[in-house]
Amino acid sequence: SLPWLKQDLATYAGDGRPVVIFQHYGWDTFSTERWDPMKRTYDDDGSGRPHWWGEADRQALLAAISSYNVIAIFHGHQHEVPMIYQRDGLDLVKPKAAYMGGFALARITADNMDVVLGEAAGD
Repeated sequence: SLPWLKQDLATYAGDGRPVVIFQHYGWDTFSTERWDPMKRTYDDDGSGRPHWWGEADRQALLAAISSYNVIAIFHGHQHEVPMIYQRDGLDLVKPKAAYMGGFALARITADNMDVVLGEAAGD
């Protein structure tokens, strides 16, 4: 999907317009966990192979988007905990999973983006 993203950005975002990317994995600890040989599982302290996507994958994405005005990346993967956080100079947004009622509302203007995370309850 990285070749597609590079082409799409080159085609539609070369003019500096704000870009928001939606993808599965994020920079949260669940998305970046690695194999821990001592515990024989994947976790935050692991030093082995990545479970989901590794540092090389993240660096390749950062390189692909570096010359564009990417203002945020929305992601999923970890279902329970909603988060708004920053890593590698990016604003990252992860609502709670939709099947658990999670959602995000975003308002983007020429010079600002506001995001609110919510959770639907009841019927």
